[in-house]
Amino acid sequence: MDYLANSSDAPPLTAAERQALERWNATAQDYPRDRSVAELFAAQAARTPDHVALVRAGSDGQEQRLTYQALDERATQLAHSLQTLGVGPDVPVAVCLRRSFEFVIALLAVIKAGGAYVPLDPALPDERLRFMLADTGAPVLLTEQALSERLPGGSAVIRLDADAARLAAASKLPPASRTQPDNLAYIIYTSGSTGTPKGVQVTQAGLLNLVFWHQQSCQITSDDRAGLVAGLGFDALVLELWPYLTAGATLYLPDDETRLNPARLLKWLHVHALTRMFAPTPMAEALMQQPWSEPGDPWEALRTLLTGGDQLRQYPDPRVRCEVVNNYGPTETTVVATVATYTSDSADPQARGLPPIGRPISNTQVYVLDRQLQQQPPGVVGELYIGGVGVARGYLNAPALTAERFVPDPFSATPGARLYKTGDLVRYRSDGNLEFLGRIDGQVKLRGYRIELGEIEAVLVQHPAVHEAVAVVREDQPPAGGHPQKRLVAYVVEQQNGRPVGTQRNNPADSDHSGSLISGPCAPQDLSEFLGERLPAYMVPSAFVFLDALPLTVNGKIDRNALPAPEQSQRLPDRQIVAPRTALEEVLGQFWIEVLGVERVGVFDSFFELGGHSLLATQIATRVQQVLRVELPVGQLFESPTIAGLAQIIRANEATPGHAEKVAQLLIRIKGMSTADLKQTLQQKRSQ
Repeated sequence: MDYLANSSDAPPLTAAERQALERWNATAQDYPRDRSVAELFAAQAARTPDHVALVRAGSDGQEQRLTYQALDERATQLAHSLQTLGVGPDVPVAVCLRRSFEFVIALLAVIKAGGAYVPLDPALPDERLRFMLADTGAPVLLTEQALSERLPGGSAVIRLDADAARLAAASKLPPASRTQPDNLAYIIYTSGSTGTPKGVQVTQAGLLNLVFWHQQSCQITSDDRAGLVAGLGFDALVLELWPYLTAGATLYLPDDETRLNPARLLKWLHVHALTRMFAPTPMAEALMQQPWSEPGDPWEALRTLLTGGDQLRQYPDPRVRCEVVNNYGPTETTVVATVATYTSDSADPQARGLPPIGRPISNTQVYVLDRQLQQQPPGVVGELYIGGVGVARGYLNAPALTAERFVPDPFSATPGARLYKTGDLVRYRSDGNLEFLGRIDGQVKLRGYRIELGEIEAVLVQHPAVHEAVAVVREDQPPAGGHPQKRLVAYVVEQQNGRPVGTQRNNPADSDHSGSLISGPCAPQDLSEFLGERLPAYMVPSAFVFLDALPLTVNGKIDRNALPAPEQSQRLPDRQIVAPRTALEEVLGQFWIEVLGVERVGVFDSFFELGGHSLLATQIATRVQQVLRVELPVGQLFESPTIAGLAQIIRANEATPGHAEKVAQLLIRIKGMSTADLKQTLQQKRSQ
């Protein structure tokens, strides 16, 4: 449905509505525009040199620490080395490091040198990393020895581990800072509809505004202990990092095994008594659903759980004693544009629908507009445009796309002011909060990641066996109920002898688009591997449906509503389903069915080929821990992604040999009992 097609027919704003909209956008707030994040951090380090800045913290309570003085000195020395290589205002510096003290040191050093850091997540495919490095033209790359071999030459390379002795000999005196508010602070890449990612250029002014807004709204102090949980290339890490380091707080760095597992993450934040923590929306929802059976309250120290990246689908329940802050904001508007805060006593959440995305933050304006850029009254759907100091400079090396998405601000008196055209459909509620309703274009959010479906399609058609391709996100309702499971599905028309297998039809009624498998030169695994070499893992579809032709509307456009749902055979064609051979395998199979939303699984089926991903893997690990009482690191599921392999791992990890099998047998026995038999068994157990 085209929500904006007739939006200009909405009645004109009344005087009262216009006043309300102006009041909701009255967000002006002073902040020191003449300072930089580097100066703010240096001042904080001088005030509290011995205070702990960074902690590398495992779930077992073991810690490594770095003080503010040590962090400041190491970043300063690296900044001097960067400046000798020509780093200064608007000069990009690529940073490809794992989650570590060195990663934070590198980002801070770039800021101190006056440059703009470009985070390159080592988890990304090599081809994507190489593109981003070439696109920025970064003259310097900060990395480590083990990662440097994956990246091409052309940049001056500083390996923070191998070059540590040389870096330690540099000056500890503050480097000269020449940055201005309009200079770049960082460049972060997001998915692009053209088949390549696009670099968003964020300014020092936007970063400073975010820092001061967050510090004031959450009252951040040096007593706070916060987590550094977000993905290394996710802009939420900006929110986790700079407001806290410039306020003297302590940042805790979890390992990947912990940050991807809701049960372990909840235990981790409890063990280290974190007071603030960000979690991507799916992880935040998983945390709020976690049972807590060990001594102590995991929420007793935590005052704020921050989340963002996707549509929040639930309010906090009474177990969650902290406030939950839902942040909304495209990367193009410096992480956060609007915010809504909830507590466990939010009234009647069922009657309120999905949680809103809130109101604009300091020095930010939001407008709900029709196609003629006319403001819509409360309750009327329109496209969200965002203005204010947080609006980015634009896309790197993409002037046409920048002009399309960053448009002149007709509501501002500031010369050169622009609005960012988000593509998000929203409407104002009567209380001034915005409701998110979906997207206008092909951009989606999946497990907190922003994805342009067009980028997947553009890469797919580069495969020599693919003639046409369409990517969509489908929602499947799990058999056991709960929230629908979102997953990426690709629909493919193959080439055969240089021509498409089928013939395109103008009327979808003329063809049976049943999604049946057809003979052709490629298989789902081929396409999955092809995409995996070029795209992040979260952009690789979990199912590939082969069609003889894509369905079209009467106007000749692809009819996405007519695309069939994948069948089990289309996820794993020609596979043989091997039934469970033990009680443990049967129980694990049930876990998979419930988590993946599939009808049946075999013991040799791959979890990830069935549509699994890292967050669903953590749900499997959590169920194994809670039901079978066996600690299962998520990484082991990646190493052995079958039920048969997982059963072997559980047997190897269980404290008492045979315990998991006995528990599984008991569960199966209980499941097969009638209510009367179950009551009788329980009575017998009590009398013994």
